[in-house]
Amino acid sequence: MKIHKIKENIKYFADVLTGVKTFEIRKNDRDYEVGDILIMSAWTNDTEKYQTWGKGTYLALGTIHSEKSLLSDVKYIDEPISDYFPVSDVEQADKIQAKIIYMTDFEQKEGYVVLGISDVKLLSFKMT
Repeated sequence: MKIHKIKENIKYFADVLTGVKTFEIRKNDRDYEVGDILIMSAWTNDTEKYQTWGKGTYLALGTIHSEKSLLSDVKYIDEPISDYFPVSDVEQADKIQAKIIYMTDFEQKEGYVVLGISDVKLLSFKMT
């Protein structure tokens, strides 16, 4: 099992976190395998910066959790996520973890794979 630290576009970050998006399409330049772990940091291509959201965005079982909490059962997000804030480096960015449970290159561009993911957990978010 390997751990892959990757960027996740901010527009898909909440969908991965809540289980709406259960796959990633990636260039297979990291030798991904079933069982590997993805650590996805919130990123925006618009500003090419890592991102964080503000206080009260993430709720797990109805409770607001603070920075660097580990959430295993994220049920919903309290309000639509529209405001996010650029941060200076990957260590300050919001992060989620997911496990690769399926992988295929069927009908993909040369060198690309579809990764099925599950066991999604919020690793951190910055309180403002």
